[in-house]
Amino acid sequence: MASAVMQFATGIPGPREASLAQASAQALARKLIGHTDTVSIRFAEDARETIELPFAAVRLLIGLLNEMAEGNAVSLIPTNAELTTQQAADLINVSRGFLVKLLDSKEIPHRKVGTHRRVLFSDLKAYEERTKRARSAALDKLTEESQSLGIGYE
Repeated sequence: MASAVMQFATGIPGPREASLAQASAQALARKLIGHTDTVSIRFAEDARETIELPFAAVRLLIGLLNEMAEGNAVSLIPTNAELTTQQAADLINVSRGFLVKLLDSKEIPHRKVGTHRRVLFSDLKAYEERTKRARSAALDKLTEESQSLGIGYE
């Protein structure tokens, strides 16, 4: 059974937060050199206690900090999270009605909980990847056709 959505969101950072995020990301990235498994962190308030973090978690934290440094709000969603139709629609930037049509046409797998549909985040991302590849292939074909007709840019 998939987990409930546990979404952690940062909100849009202010200038001070963005600056601090950039400095923190750079400092953490420098400390990662030579690490491949875990990273030990000590806080100045209690230097006796060391916290061991998985390398992947620190890389994720650096990515989050870099996004904040750019002034972006950030959300973390587990890949096995189940989303409501509204949450799923918001994530792929479509209307809820359009998403429901995608579900009904089996473009995106889903399950029903009573009368409500639930969509796995991983299935939503797979749909996005499929449509991205299809758009790219269509653009490649259009480019090829325009070049063969001599109407492409030079």
